[in-house]
Amino acid sequence: QCYKLDAIQIGLLSSLNLIGACLSSLICFRYADDLGRKLEVQIAAVLYFVGAAVAAAAPVLWGVYAGFTIYGLGIGFAMHAAPVY
Repeated sequence: QCYKLDAIQIGLLSSLNLIGACLSSLICFRYADDLGRKLEVQIAAVLYFVGAAVAAAAPVLWGVYAGFTIYGLGIGFAMHAAPVY
């Protein structure tokens, strides 16, 4: 299905990954020592998978938005833990 997006919707769609990454980075800064790097990477992998599945299977545009946001949460977790490896 193709969506007819206006400029605001295109901007929102492209920004949701960054918004999710910023939110999960804040979570990581607070709980990183408690979680550990291995668990952070595992959480990131789950969020990547769930976000991609939600965005791919969504029949409506808000589902794609939700999938991109969840995927962005995974980006934040991965970018916090992965540079150490």
